[in-house]
Amino acid sequence: FPAKIMVQILMTMEILQRQNGSKGDFYIEQNGVLLAEMTYSLSDPDIMIIDHTDVNEALRGQGAGAKMVQSAVAFARSAGKKLFPCAPLQHRYSGKTMSCTKMY
Repeated sequence: FPAKIMVQILMTMEILQRQNGSKGDFYIEQNGVLLAEMTYSLSDPDIMIIDHTDVNEALRGQGAGAKMVQSAVAFARSAGKKLFPCAPLQHRYSGKTMSCTKMY
């Protein structure tokens, strides 16, 4: 992506969410192009497991992953769910190093 477009994306970095049954994701999209995605599963009505994160190279280091994690935490809190991060990005964000440790 050209620098001008990337500056615009970073300024407006809107985190979107979609869910289909027990699977869902938080993502950043610009002009129909998926730039970042964090997927989750609802293994139980009260448990949300973040299982994968991918951030386009152009957005790395710009806080895109952290914003998706913040959106997931806000969603989990509002829905009364326990949140378990099982992807490396969430471990860096939460300061945890063990696999699938409860974050919220």
